[in-house]
Amino acid sequence: MLTRLQCFGDERGLSATAMELLDPAVVEAFCVRGLPARRSSTKGTYRSVLHRLARENGHVVSGRGVGFPGAPAPAPYSLSERAELYSMACSQPGEHRGPAARVVLAACIGAGLRPNELVALVASDVVSEGGDVVLSVRGPTARRVVVRPPYGKRLFAIAAEAENGVLFRPGLSKRSYKNAANDLCSHLRGAPGAVQLSVKRCRSSFICDHLAARTPLEELMSVAGICEVESLLRYCVHVPGAPGSKAGLRGALCNEALSKEAR
Repeated sequence: MLTRLQCFGDERGLSATAMELLDPAVVEAFCVRGLPARRSSTKGTYRSVLHRLARENGHVVSGRGVGFPGAPAPAPYSLSERAELYSMACSQPGEHRGPAARVVLAACIGAGLRPNELVALVASDVVSEGGDVVLSVRGPTARRVVVRPPYGKRLFAIAAEAENGVLFRPGLSKRSYKNAANDLCSHLRGAPGAVQLSVKRCRSSFICDHLAARTPLEELMSVAGICEVESLLRYCVHVPGAPGSKAGLRGALCNEALSKEAR
């Protein structure tokens, strides 16, 4: 983001470093004019992150800018849909599709993995600690996640039998292929009209499960690999009683911090 901001400033003759360009007016112009090919939700994310950096560097950020509606999160799977998906995964023909589909269900509904994190998963990332199954997630948002039941035991069993330690599609030749998970999901066989497996819906299910369980927002952000609490709003629309605005999420996070300090 800072590199793009720097290029935006250079193109307009602004002789300043990226950190010096964090003035809210420049950030707003960058998000509105400097990201023409980006989705509205991406522009909003850029602005949110850059405003946080601006505050950390002494800038006063106030007022409202152009509205950037966030892309809605896919609806979480219901319990019956999850059972249907597991049954479908267990009935796949061949040796590879079924196990790969079960890894998607266990790691993405159970631990909220993104597609690139799923592809990087190896057996040594899955361990048993104090009765819980804990997953170490690789990548830019590395973290440790307690896998929600019943997916923890399933993932641990898969890891114990993994060929060459690789959990998702061991025969995949190019693990940097960004559509590896989507390709797998699109080629699964099921009855006409049956629910479709989607990594994004699985991750949405994980986050919505935590929101419904009233997991503290700071903890949820940590296990989901989310940096900005406002990013949870797109999931909150699926959970009754969850905060209904970015301000509500910020307020809830602040109240949790104050309550933690009081204890």
